[in-house]
Amino acid sequence: MSKTIFITGASAGIGAATARAFAFAGDRVILSARSADRLRQLADEIDGETHVLPLDVTDAQAHLDAIAHLPDPWRAIDVAVLNAGLALNLVPVWENTP
Repeated sequence: MSKTIFITGASAGIGAATARAFAFAGDRVILSARSADRLRQLADEIDGETHVLPLDVTDAQAHLDAIAHLPDPWRAIDVAVLNAGLALNLVPVWENTP
């Protein structure tokens, strides 16, 4: 049975890769990050059910409001992948491993 997965920081890197993996496995994915355009682009690339939720997780009230106002089919979140972070000018993880 598929699950509903909520991923912060889904617009790039590990978050986007995680979203693709869950969608490939047949799960429904809520894509969340600050960049609505990048989220929509990812949603178009993913073969599966996605819901785009532009959101800055540093704004606690906006975060709570966004979750509270998800459409009915998306409200029962089974897994949360809290991946949002700011890593400007750093080497991507996959390029920094020995």
